[in-house]
Amino acid sequence: MDLTTRRHFLALVLASAAASACGASSPPGASDGGSDGGTTPARPSDPELGDIQTIGHSFRRITASGDSAGAVDGDRQLAAKLYSLMAQASRENFIFSPFSIASAFSMLMAGARTRSAEQLASALGGTGQDWHESRNALDTFVRTPTQVPEGAQPLELDIANAPFGQTGFPFEEDFIRVLAEYYGADMRALDFSSDPEAARQLINAWVADQTRDRILDLLPPGSIDALVRLVLVNTVFFKATWFNEFDPARTGDQEFTLLDGSVAMVPTMSGSIRTTFGTGDGWQMVRLPYWGGYSMIVVVPDTGELANVESQLDNGFLENLSATQSDYAVALSFPKFNFKTSQDLIPLFQPLGVVDVFSETLADLTGIAPAEAARLYVSGAFHQATIEVDELGTTATAATALVVGATSAPEPVSLSVDRPFLFVIQHDESGEPLFIGRVTDPRT
Repeated sequence: MDLTTRRHFLALVLASAAASACGASSPPGASDGGSDGGTTPARPSDPELGDIQTIGHSFRRITASGDSAGAVDGDRQLAAKLYSLMAQASRENFIFSPFSIASAFSMLMAGARTRSAEQLASALGGTGQDWHESRNALDTFVRTPTQVPEGAQPLELDIANAPFGQTGFPFEEDFIRVLAEYYGADMRALDFSSDPEAARQLINAWVADQTRDRILDLLPPGSIDALVRLVLVNTVFFKATWFNEFDPARTGDQEFTLLDGSVAMVPTMSGSIRTTFGTGDGWQMVRLPYWGGYSMIVVVPDTGELANVESQLDNGFLENLSATQSDYAVALSFPKFNFKTSQDLIPLFQPLGVVDVFSETLADLTGIAPAEAARLYVSGAFHQATIEVDELGTTATAATALVVGATSAPEPVSLSVDRPFLFVIQHDESGEPLFIGRVTDPRT
């Protein structure tokens, strides 16, 4: 379909990126990141790309007053559904950020109407002002730092929301207000119609800046054309150190059994910690706490039980992982790993019932712009996430982009993570799953 035929249909792109890093060295210093991201100028990594200007308005982010529980429950449900779909599609490693994806789609829902809004609400777990208030409360909650002792590496967590809109396009004032007040997201102005490739490079440079250059190409070539009118982006950068660091001198190659039964030698960390440990139907779990109020929950299925354990993954499973376990002295062997996942979100959201927003003829996004200005639909939805785990801790990043075109001590235990496993990086107090994924081969 050429541009003349499609002149009444303009596109919107949704994108999210998340990066997690455990232990890579960096100067000390916590940051609450750019959740108020619209209030500071974007800084493209390449100075030749120039500056991204914000569209002026009088709205400011409001102080969170809602209950974050609704958003947490919705993100857990979304995490379980998306994990199941990704696990069915691939036998490889993967990671994604339910928080980042839900944030981007929630910004989209602010402009959705009628059946488009209903389908998004069903997939995300909430709708309306209550939902936006809950997401605002959750965003504030997960970024609230906890005290760490002197000399410990503080948590680094940067979260940013950013809408990039076509210069001169008549966006609805209420849409701009909701994004600013509940997501800290000011509209950035770009000229997609005149130079879509330059706009794509600018957005990718902004994402790279937010994720410390761990995600460089969130929007792939060809994802932005002259019909795009809005790109909604969420980024997450997470870096934390273990409460109990591993001694690098004890790291060495150990056997790891792959899904096909073959054995690979992989760099494996070893240590003894006092932490949460438990068992379930075909699995063992251990909680690895970070300084700053977060933990990695590692679920290790028994040999040959990965698919069975993954089939148990639902909201209740995630909620109960820590609550029903006990503290033990654990002798732990845990592989180092480092990988990235890129994911097209449209084929994942369609099985969840989100169909209309991806259709030129069915989408109702009239809360973004009036129908007489343009018929908008989501032409692309992209997510990337990275994770690096070593002796010091974890670094993880994620980005999502939506394109709209237009007790007493028990006996000690040991756990050798020498086979495929699941992991969740969670905010301990709320239970929010910031990242979730699996490792089937630590070498990749």
